[in-house]
Amino acid sequence: MTTIQTDSITTEKLCRTLGIGQGKVDAWVLAGMPYARNSDELRFNPSEVAEWLLSTGRAKRARVVQYRRQVAEHFGCSLRTVATWQGVGMPGTPGWGDQPGSFDLDEIQQWMKRRGLGQRIGWGKKKSE
Repeated sequence: MTTIQTDSITTEKLCRTLGIGQGKVDAWVLAGMPYARNSDELRFNPSEVAEWLLSTGRAKRARVVQYRRQVAEHFGCSLRTVATWQGVGMPGTPGWGDQPGSFDLDEIQQWMKRRGLGQRIGWGKKKSE
């Protein structure tokens, strides 16, 4: 059990964030996931939970970038192409104002494979080909 921190979240918020049910959280707590108790309520520090999930193999580290430019660089395409992909449902959340976006490269890659886009931009080909 850890001390309650100001950025701690409720069990309900943890479930919504991770897309899991209360039973899964209860099982993870029994397995050693860090938490703090506030009266009758459990609270979770998102950073500690993320580290625990990674260290126990229950999650993998996502390759997430903040800007469309980084998506374009990763996939070897133009910013315009990335903007087009966003228009047809590419996963990710664009930034707004001074807030950065969030683009999970693995999620985008899976989306592209489902749409048959990988071959069009030359994935897996050497630059000399």
